[in-house]
Amino acid sequence: MLRRSQDLRSLDLNVLMIFEAIYDAGNVTRAARLLGMKQATLSNALSRLRLHFGDPLFRRAPGGVAPTPLADELIAPIRKALATLRTGLLPPTEFDHRRADRQFCIAINDFAAATLMPRLCGLLAAEAPGLRLRVLSHAPRAPLQALMAGEADLVIDTFGREMPGLLLEAMHLPQSVVIARADHPVLRGTITRAQFAAAGHVGLLVTETMRQQAEAQLMAQGLQRRMVCEVSNCLLLPGIVAESDLIALAPAPFAEQMAPRYGLQVIRMPFLDGAARLHAAIRSETARDSGLLWLRDRLRAVARDVAARASWLD
Repeated sequence: MLRRSQDLRSLDLNVLMIFEAIYDAGNVTRAARLLGMKQATLSNALSRLRLHFGDPLFRRAPGGVAPTPLADELIAPIRKALATLRTGLLPPTEFDHRRADRQFCIAINDFAAATLMPRLCGLLAAEAPGLRLRVLSHAPRAPLQALMAGEADLVIDTFGREMPGLLLEAMHLPQSVVIARADHPVLRGTITRAQFAAAGHVGLLVTETMRQQAEAQLMAQGLQRRMVCEVSNCLLLPGIVAESDLIALAPAPFAEQMAPRYGLQVIRMPFLDGAARLHAAIRSETARDSGLLWLRDRLRAVARDVAARASWLD
């Protein structure tokens, strides 16, 4: 639990910004340079924060400083408060992507990261060379948790419903297909319900709740999987499938991207109806952040292009 003081008079906006800068930079000197302040000013502000919270907040570490457990708890609410002030109280400013010098953090599901991020990074290098990305695709937190905690600016994932405090932007509908090695002993470009059920499957390791939801969706259509192997990184799937008789469910854009590299066949399943739509989500309090909205628009354009190139999509 955070220790909260009832007296907030010792804290101000600058102190919170300094805390965020030191946390992100991991070095007081570097944080001072980024903020355009003297190092002594940051050190004094850090002393005030330590006194206020009764905790050192940062300890010496190789190359700078490392946050204490309390600092790790504080960063999310502080970032959320600063985001509200930056985008909710200040007038919106025109975002010039050609000159912008800014970092965005994107939390994204594994399959979307593999198909969208390479193309997005190429686009940003050409259109916005001053922008930097932090991409969380194998983070301890789920993408939605990272967004709500203030650790991510934007999420690319599937959402079953509208959620309070979030603005969802529909992207594309990635149809699920089966991937199998080209010389699979049973499958030759088509698959039946019986073959789908009899085959051994390799899948992406997800939370138990997500696993139950996925299996429930399959069962609702009279389908079931015999899961033999689960992996934490979707890029492991095609290699395992290529060297075994196992098959895997995957979004069509990912499947078509990997098939020629690993010698796989991509098999459509006409008996599988529906797919989970991909969404871009931001927190409501960042809705006036013109830079974030620009990035979301570019992501949507990238996703549309990726979807258009996947011939298996409806």
